[in-house]
Amino acid sequence: MNITIVARHCTPPNAVVDRAMERIRGMTRLAPRILAADLVFEVEGDDHRVEARVTLPGQPMIVVNGRGGTFGEALDEMVDRLRRGLRRRNGRRRSRRTAMTGKELMAGRA
Repeated sequence: MNITIVARHCTPPNAVVDRAMERIRGMTRLAPRILAADLVFEVEGDDHRVEARVTLPGQPMIVVNGRGGTFGEALDEMVDRLRRGLRRRNGRRRSRRTAMTGKELMAGRA
């Protein structure tokens, strides 16, 4: 997986960047086929933002944002949103496969 870090109008602390990369790598448990992740750190006034753009094969790009007073708070919010998005995407994929019962499948073949 390729992880790209971009900082706009700021220099995020190395500890936050390392933690962000570790948290994104941990997302491979929910989506093992992540191709790339772009992380954007940005500051406007007192507002710190972290944005992630995650690329999965054959699916639209997932874009999630996090805001907070510090980069750590923004990162935590972004990771929570990404985790929920990946779980929701996995749930949708599974529910389509198991939507029909065995009787419905047999009726369709007859």
